[in-house]
Amino acid sequence: AEGFPNEEVNSLLFCPQDEENQKFSQSYNLNTPDNAVPDSARAIIDITGNVMGPAMQNLNNLVSLPTGCGEQNMVKFTPNYLVLNYLTDIGELTDSIKTNAIKNLNTGYQQELSYRHYDGSFSAFGEVDKEGSMFLTAFVLRSFQQAKKYIFIDDSVLTDAQKWITSKQQADGCFPDVGQIIDSGIQGGLEGNTNNGAITAYVLASLFISKYSNLTVIGNGMACLRKNPASTPYETFLYAYAGALGGNKAPTQMIVDNIKPQANMTDGVEYYPIPGGSKSVEIETAAYAVLTNLKLGNSKSEILPLVRYLTSNLNPSGGFQSTQDTCVGLDALSKFAKLVYNDPVSLSVTVSGGLQENVNISEYNKLVVQRNEVTKIPSVLNIEATGKGCGFLQ
Repeated sequence: AEGFPNEEVNSLLFCPQDEENQKFSQSYNLNTPDNAVPDSARAIIDITGNVMGPAMQNLNNLVSLPTGCGEQNMVKFTPNYLVLNYLTDIGELTDSIKTNAIKNLNTGYQQELSYRHYDGSFSAFGEVDKEGSMFLTAFVLRSFQQAKKYIFIDDSVLTDAQKWITSKQQADGCFPDVGQIIDSGIQGGLEGNTNNGAITAYVLASLFISKYSNLTVIGNGMACLRKNPASTPYETFLYAYAGALGGNKAPTQMIVDNIKPQANMTDGVEYYPIPGGSKSVEIETAAYAVLTNLKLGNSKSEILPLVRYLTSNLNPSGGFQSTQDTCVGLDALSKFAKLVYNDPVSLSVTVSGGLQENVNISEYNKLVVQRNEVTKIPSVLNIEATGKGCGFLQ
């Protein structure tokens, strides 16, 4: 019989110690649609002690060769250095991953330079475009600065981008969203955003990441944010992230505390609904919330519910829904995973229902993804876990 493959994914971060009676339990109904081809259903459970598990298992999807126009090229460029950062931080970087990722970064860097304008800005097709793009130039600036640890990047490329960006700053301190973007997915929540503060916060974050230090420019940019208050949770965390990067701890913490009542909190999962916004903008918002909280040095227990939301939206290849949410989401997850990496893990997980399996997660195998196939569908799958640390299930 012929049919179309249809995939449904559930992801879950569990920490038994956070639960009442220190025991985690969850059930899933594994039902197939009425019109499914008979005997065609299969279900797989992956269990690991590492929130970066799916990403690490699909490194060839994430550590991929940058191609395409100036926008697509950067989207593929970013995960390469995020993976390098993470694996270097936890001491698990292998020679083959390192060689491959560095080769990709070098290729992406050289390609991106062909989309650079003589004035130092970047756009989707380079000089063919009427002018450089504020968003893309800021995206390139933050990405190149972070890749500099691994490959040669000409300092003048960074300083020229900074000069172009800052030359466009308006009298009110805001940065205008000049230039056009071809693929709206790359901009994430900034797409169609008319609040000058939003692009300004994104640009300020890029300037901070690239160690730009002209206090007048920065001060005027911050003034723009005050004059154009954030109106959505997405804007709020974009502003907060810029503030946290700029070292404005107390006011940023206040922003984070003030928006907390807008959070949707169910079963230890926290996210911020965006009125009329897409799922990918909600993911990006949660990712900026994680990055901001990490930068402010807030406790793991404060951040974990947001991380649970992010992990519940991971696709099987280790990314998210779109392009910008994958870049920001992986950044947030890898930084959180690094923070909890040294926490001792000793978990016992029992899966019953469509199969009977006991899985142990320890210090020695916490990076391994243990895969089990469910033998009986439809069925109800019961998952129970006890012990120390957190596990991730998909």
